[in-house]
Amino acid sequence: LSIAYSPLVAESDREGFEAYAVDNRAWIADSFGHRGEEFLPVSISEYIYRKTSRNNIPEVPPGPYSPLWMLSPPPEQYSVIQFNLFNQPTYRRLAQFCTFTKEPAISEVLNTETLLGPSAPQGEDPQSILVSPVFGHFSNQTVVGFLIMVIPWVIFFENILQDEDTVLDCVLSSSCGEVFTYRVRGGEDPQYLGVGDLHDTSYDKLKKSSDFMGYQGDLEGITGLEDHCQYTIDVYPTKEMEDSHT
Repeated sequence: LSIAYSPLVAESDREGFEAYAVDNRAWIADSFGHRGEEFLPVSISEYIYRKTSRNNIPEVPPGPYSPLWMLSPPPEQYSVIQFNLFNQPTYRRLAQFCTFTKEPAISEVLNTETLLGPSAPQGEDPQSILVSPVFGHFSNQTVVGFLIMVIPWVIFFENILQDEDTVLDCVLSSSCGEVFTYRVRGGEDPQYLGVGDLHDTSYDKLKKSSDFMGYQGDLEGITGLEDHCQYTIDVYPTKEMEDSHT
């Protein structure tokens, strides 16, 4: 897993935050030190920036901005610090959803390197990002920043079955149009079967379903917020499981 924090920076606070980020960049070296890993001298961007095809340039006013600030594990490339995440369309959409609903939001499957660079978790399993609002105080819900978590979907199926004879196909489908399938076997690591609904249709009548990250509020007529991805997990037995019990 990777988790990051991005403050919400107004134009009036920009200069102060940029100076603060540079002055407090030692957290990167401290993080590597706590992990017992070597690190190179730390140098980060001196300003909130956006990417072009050739280089990084200072972000254009008027803001607000959502600069990438802290990550765990610490970043392999320090240049990701102070990248304005609002330049990533999926992240911007989710942040808008969080600001309005005051609740977390999850994305479609995406390449998380577009947010975190090489620090993003690697692997073939589908990944999404979860964005959660951070409030200025417990007594009010003014959003002052966002927590971003990279979610490899495989983690939801790890160590959930003890019986080695239990073999299930778990089909995830989202309101954003994606479908993919995992096979979960007791005592073993989950197996990513691939894109699509790949379960054995002869077991359709035995399906069990559960919604994941469904928002219960009313978003009707609110432009851009209806695109929050809501997932359904359909679980089916398999021929292998049936054979082991007959």
